[in-house]
Amino acid sequence: MNKGKILVVDDEPLWLNTFKRFLEYEGYCVSTASNYDEAIYQLENDCFHLVIVDVRLVDWDQDNEEGLQILKHMHESNLDHVTQKIVVTGYGDIARQRKAFTEYNVLDFIPKEGDEKTDGFDRYEFIHLVEDAFANHIRVNPSMEIQFADEMIPDYITRQLLPDQAIDKAREETIDLFDRLFYDRTSIVVTQITSGNSGSFLFEVEPFSEKRGQAQPVIVKINTHENIIREHEKYEDFVQGYIGGARNTNKERITCTKNLGGIIYSLLGYAGEFLTFSDYYRLNDARRISATIKNLFTDTCQRWYENRGKKRKVNLSQFYRSQLGFTEDNLRKALHSLFGNWADDERIYFQEIKKEFPNPLFWPFTFEKPILLDVFTAVTHGDMNGNNIFIDRNENTWLIDFLGTCE
Repeated sequence: MNKGKILVVDDEPLWLNTFKRFLEYEGYCVSTASNYDEAIYQLENDCFHLVIVDVRLVDWDQDNEEGLQILKHMHESNLDHVTQKIVVTGYGDIARQRKAFTEYNVLDFIPKEGDEKTDGFDRYEFIHLVEDAFANHIRVNPSMEIQFADEMIPDYITRQLLPDQAIDKAREETIDLFDRLFYDRTSIVVTQITSGNSGSFLFEVEPFSEKRGQAQPVIVKINTHENIIREHEKYEDFVQGYIGGARNTNKERITCTKNLGGIIYSLLGYAGEFLTFSDYYRLNDARRISATIKNLFTDTCQRWYENRGKKRKVNLSQFYRSQLGFTEDNLRKALHSLFGNWADDERIYFQEIKKEFPNPLFWPFTFEKPILLDVFTAVTHGDMNGNNIFIDRNENTWLIDFLGTCE
């Protein structure tokens, strides 16, 4: 099992082979690129833990900064917290060093000793720098044992979230995400709970460590990189400190690969043996279901609704259209795709049944009066479906999946 994936970028074959040999000897999986285009291709088609890049990739050109352009590309592609960077150069250019550190979040800067030979290069300092990057910044454990309760789980994730990726690369990235989420564990057991309405996946994960033994199970949500970052922001803004009372849904860790992201949630106060509300509803009578729903709104969500805003008038028809995406523009686009020029007429003709009907654009958006009511505005979950509500054996409730949470 390799210790991590590294991309080395250098225009000089001697240095490229030297770095590759040193790193492979230490157990790393190493890919190489000798110019900007090769490096960008590798970054766009694979997921690396560390990139080691030479600042100048055209040796005879004193002004060449293609190495910095690679760092800029990574920054603009949101890879700063996915792939760490070390810059290597034979030219002690202070301005370039400062630019790499301040603009592109480079971990460290190590000089070459000489332009054409490697005799003076400090191999041990170089390897120490790489090992420190993995230990304190990258935090991945490729040797961790992962047991999937259903061996098809990685394939379910890749088909849903990485449909355009090659199967082997997509599966590798999925495994890498778990390796990053549980970098400090020896093994984990992964059981799928459900796939969420937002295209996400929810898992119960049982972590094990050789030093500390079996840990409390946690909930892991996996979605696209962008959606997990958005959920993290929603959690920080609306959930942390506001939901759950003594039974919090606590965000423990977030991490991302190039395309995927994952959040670990722990359910503080969890009494074990939880069910989703969907399953609980099928197994219980109306009295118990009613009591559980009351618990959800008066306890779990209590602070959300206590902290409501001032009463104000809201056009509810406009508000709900916005929430549902039922806007005039969206409806017009849909009708044009189905009926072409008929979409602009007061009546629409259905060729298949030889009948005309009123054009819906002329009714809800032209004739209907607004529904104005005095209402309060409060934070709400945004996707409170039965699979996002958990109930333990004491019939306490938790919420999960906060991608849609807002006022």
